Amino acid sequence: MRKLLFRMAVLMLLLLMALTAFGVHGLMRFRHRAKESEAHVNLHRLATLTRDYRLRTGRFPASVGWTPSDSACDHEDQRYPVHPALWKKPTWRALGFTIDRPSHFQYRIESHTSHARLLARGDLDCDGLDALFELSINADGTLGQ
Repeated sequence: MRKLLFRMAVLMLLLLMALTAFGVHGLMRFRHRAKESEAHVNLHRLATLTRDYRLRTGRFPASVGWTPSDSACDHEDQRYPVHPALWKKPTWRALGFTIDRPSHFQYRIESHTSHARLLARGDLDCDGLDALFELSINADGTLGQ
């Protein structure tokens, strides 16, 4: 009887450990998706602003490098703090694009005559691997990926 109870306790412990492992993995995936939604929202906002700029001026805005230029992992809470001066570069200012809350991502625009690439990247868990998101806007205003 004792052996049976011991075996049942061991099985219950193994089952609990397995459920915990799956739960932690699911929680991590949920956290990543929540962080990734920031990039999706901001890229779509940037796409709208870029499309409007092209309609007004007949060209895509000038290319601009990764903003901010450092790593979010270098900051205390592993997010970029709000830094309004970063968004005063001519391209960001012409679009009216700014980030006004702590962020996990850097943003970049690569402009060409026929299209513009809008990019967001971020190292969401500071493991040295960046998540990269991209939207393209064609000269006719359609979105590509």
